[in-house]
Amino acid sequence: MDTEMTWRDLHLLHVHRDTLSCALTRCIACCYKIVLHNRPGLLPNVRPEMCPRMAQASKTAVGTDEPQDVAAPSASKSNVGLYNAENVKSILTVGDGNFSFSLALARALGPDSGVTFVTTSHESKQSVLETYPDGEKILAELNAMPNVTVLHEVDATDAKQMKALGAFDRVLWNFPCIRAPRGEDGQNKEMEANKKLLHDFFAIVAQVLTEAGEKLYLLLTPSLDDTLYGKKRKRGNKASITNSSSSNNKRKQPASGNTKGGNQSRPGKKKGRRS
Repeated sequence: MDTEMTWRDLHLLHVHRDTLSCALTRCIACCYKIVLHNRPGLLPNVRPEMCPRMAQASKTAVGTDEPQDVAAPSASKSNVGLYNAENVKSILTVGDGNFSFSLALARALGPDSGVTFVTTSHESKQSVLETYPDGEKILAELNAMPNVTVLHEVDATDAKQMKALGAFDRVLWNFPCIRAPRGEDGQNKEMEANKKLLHDFFAIVAQVLTEAGEKLYLLLTPSLDDTLYGKKRKRGNKASITNSSSSNNKRKQPASGNTKGGNQSRPGKKKGRRS
């Protein structure tokens, strides 16, 4: 067997049936979700939204002429996952790629929820518009919301930049990872750089949290942090991610700490720049 393929035990791998079915139709995005590793002769990875299933879903969510049900939530809708409009009044999202994560959250809570949003990307506005086909429509909708502020070129690991944004009850980073070309972000070869990115983020994020604030992050690559899905940490503690074994079998246990929503800007033209 190819040595790269031994990085993941495909024989005992559990895969969601929809992902597997899509991969069997030669969907490149879903194939890479299963195998993860590129090698000479293979087609390069693509962005997740290039999956036919994602493309179909986006037609009904963004960019259609059909009216969307994005009205302000009633009292029964004040809870959206971990975000309670009764207790959370300010939310900062960092590293959003095409801003779809921020848009989904802002829509779910609604403009009358009393929650203010500051949503940011590491990329410039021009880069967002050039990289993401739906970027212009998403940004237009966000900018039309009275409770939303959209900012670009914000580095989530820069303490000075972050503190200038204010204090927030929640700081969210959906799929935190460095930028990489051709949508190949979140790969094993970027693990050390991604670990450093998270370490730098944890080191400064407490400075922009309110006393009761929390950071929340979602990691979609098990090898990066052994599926710390939605794990939250209280303010006032120091976060760190311990080194894992080379086989990625050892769980990295972050010490107590604080904390996007794409990845600080998902694919980019220059590899190595944090996004």
